[in-house]
Amino acid sequence: MFLFTQVNWSKKMSKSIANLTYKLLIREIEDILDSCHYHSYRHVFAIPELRQQLMTNVLNRVPACYALVEEDEEMHVDATIVPNVISSQLHYVVAEEINRLVEDQEAWVSHHIPQEVGAGFAPSNWFG
Repeated sequence: MFLFTQVNWSKKMSKSIANLTYKLLIREIEDILDSCHYHSYRHVFAIPELRQQLMTNVLNRVPACYALVEEDEEMHVDATIVPNVISSQLHYVVAEEINRLVEDQEAWVSHHIPQEVGAGFAPSNWFG
């Protein structure tokens, strides 16, 4: 006895290859910058050119992980899909590259991004 399943080829979905490392990188950068105690780090990497440089440097240093996904499907990266070795390496390399780029751009950062001022040292707007 044969069992045939009917396949509706007219609703065939296209698949595409997605770089999971790239999606995880974006999330990792945000997580690290959110946890940074230094005010200037968040401002430095709000500049698109420096953020792109950070992403390029990191992607050149970590292996890529790909998945096959439906083309019209919004892709959300489940960190468990990416091997632990890549996730750990990604976290380490992002933190290292953030520090390196800030050090390399130190002169520019000190002239263009104001230092964070404690509340006790800020001028009061009480007097108008």
